[in-house]
Amino acid sequence: YYILDSYGGRHRVGNPIIITGAIYFGEDIARDMERATNQMGNEDLVVLDGFGAAHFVEDPSSNISQMFYFPENDMAVDIEMAADSQGFWVLTDDARIYRAGSAMGSDPAEVPIANLPPVGNDVTIPDEMRDQAFVGLQGGTLRAVALVVIDEDLNSVADGYIVMDSMGGHYHFANDGSDILPNSSAGSPVNSPERLLDPEAYAWPFFPGLDIARDMELHPTQQGVVILDGWDGIHPVPVDETTNPVFFANNRDPLNPTELITTTGMPYVVNGFDDPSTGVDEGDQSVYAYDASSVFTDLEFSPNCASFYTLDKFGGIFVFGEAREIDTVPVPQFGNSPYFFPNQLAEDLELFDISESEVETNFQ
Repeated sequence: YYILDSYGGRHRVGNPIIITGAIYFGEDIARDMERATNQMGNEDLVVLDGFGAAHFVEDPSSNISQMFYFPENDMAVDIEMAADSQGFWVLTDDARIYRAGSAMGSDPAEVPIANLPPVGNDVTIPDEMRDQAFVGLQGGTLRAVALVVIDEDLNSVADGYIVMDSMGGHYHFANDGSDILPNSSAGSPVNSPERLLDPEAYAWPFFPGLDIARDMELHPTQQGVVILDGWDGIHPVPVDETTNPVFFANNRDPLNPTELITTTGMPYVVNGFDDPSTGVDEGDQSVYAYDASSVFTDLEFSPNCASFYTLDKFGGIFVFGEAREIDTVPVPQFGNSPYFFPNQLAEDLELFDISESEVETNFQ
């Protein structure tokens, strides 16, 4: 796998395909990373910066023309690549969705969302909405944190979007920006992606008064998502459909739902940590809310098996499911994974299958 750090550096762990490039921002502005195929037909990585620009790592000539950029604001938070790697969608902290390349087509660059939710990096959760444990403390904003794009026929045109905010609120939009109405999936097959786009087809996790939702990852089948909270809590949607490919994330055997998959689950760290790059001690729980200063940030499905990995801001990685080498040890057995503690520099994780291994031969 590769880990993206806040400065744009990519850290190769194990023996995935070698992807090298000159991208390094020298400042804390890298926000997300996705796999893609470049114009030469090779595997590549695309790094999103906070200003909204998407950068192919190995082949910058594959960069996709885009009609949006936020040079004065660090507001881009998530990128999703189109199926053909010739387009992408970007989410900003205020829940706006932008698109480029094949994902835009003849449509405007910004999805014209009619009912934007009142969220953003500058939207403090008021005390009357706040969880009682954190009233009067610093920290806690209501902002957009994750984007899912449903494209069932893989033609790079979105069937719809799901935006999640930091409280777990979920907003469902059609490609034209209109709201997707409840019960829109009535009559659709079990596990249809249409059911994910229907805001009331499934029970979704919600964390009232908490700044804790961090990531929402779409399963490769587009039939379910798993939501990650900042304490490493795992929340599959749907939660109770045993035939759905995300059901295993409940730590329940889909073939025998009363049985645990393992007695050693994932870590659950109900704590906050100081970020040395700021002037505030986020680890002081008498001053700063420990939901806002939680550190788990990314969840990725493992290729070709019922597994997922989670990443914390220090670079700690944990694995659940078939990809776990030792059932009682949730840490991947790689010896060269970076760890940035006490600095919170890890931004994203991208995984490669064992069939995509490549051994370094150009030693200097």
